[in-house]
Amino acid sequence: MKRCLLRILRLNLKSEYWQEIKDGIKHFEYRERKPYWEKRLEGRSYDLIHLCKGYPKKDDWEKIIEVKWNGFLKIAINHEVFKWKIVDVYAIDVTDKFVKIIEDSTKGGKKSQSLN
Repeated sequence: MKRCLLRILRLNLKSEYWQEIKDGIKHFEYRERKPYWEKRLEGRSYDLIHLCKGYPKKDDWEKIIEVKWNGFLKIAINHEVFKWKIVDVYAIDVTDKFVKIIEDSTKGGKKSQSLN
């Protein structure tokens, strides 16, 4: 039987931004357009995004939000993090419904279940 692995993009966030995403206030997570993020985003696709509050352990689900991958936009923004300078960023879409991974005991695998 062929094993299907989920492709997950893990993003570590400051507590305030994580809470804004959880509350539905913030719809995009921004990463500066540099080679590090270019390698992880350009020409790649993921199944899910793990939005982590700080740097939790992989199984600390109280500090991890899962959302479906909906891609990203390339935009320029100014923000206090960048000292109000205009910066080119990847705007990663985190607006899709929250997803919970549940164990599928009948097949020994995992499947997604929408929480909304």
